[in-house]
Amino acid sequence: MRTATELLEAAKSMLLSLDDDDARKLYEEIAEFLHEKRGKIWKMSEIICTKKDFHKYVGPRIRNVIQAMTKKIKKKLDYICQNCKEKKELEAAHIHGKSRKDIIESILNAHVIDVQKNLVKVDLDKFEKEITDSHNPLEEHFKFLCAKCHTEYDSKKDG
Repeated sequence: MRTATELLEAAKSMLLSLDDDDARKLYEEIAEFLHEKRGKIWKMSEIICTKKDFHKYVGPRIRNVIQAMTKKIKKKLDYICQNCKEKKELEAAHIHGKSRKDIIESILNAHVIDVQKNLVKVDLDKFEKEITDSHNPLEEHFKFLCAKCHTEYDSKKDG
């Protein structure tokens, strides 16, 4: 089988010659090549790192994605705190036992490639989908609270 560069060069010369039969054959060869190599050619962004680094570098992105997901519910609630019932800017408080870090950890466990070094290999697009899916339905994972009630709620987590 030809390399990608060889296929592209052959395609260029055949297209210039305008021979339909040769162009069709080349198209089929390119299609077969891409089909066989698709996993290597069309890979999405991957990261290999420790779990600690994953939380450090990818965690903030996940936080922003989840925060964007909760905006509709905050608006639907008309910005009324679910605890004190006052109309204020709302924050999405993870329900105890369902923290963002806990959810990330549980998903990361399926992506461990080296237990001793605590390394994970993650396709970032697939992981983002896994993490967003794992937060649904949102009402089962969050309380929508004002800042004061959120702080009070989180302080009761350990006590």
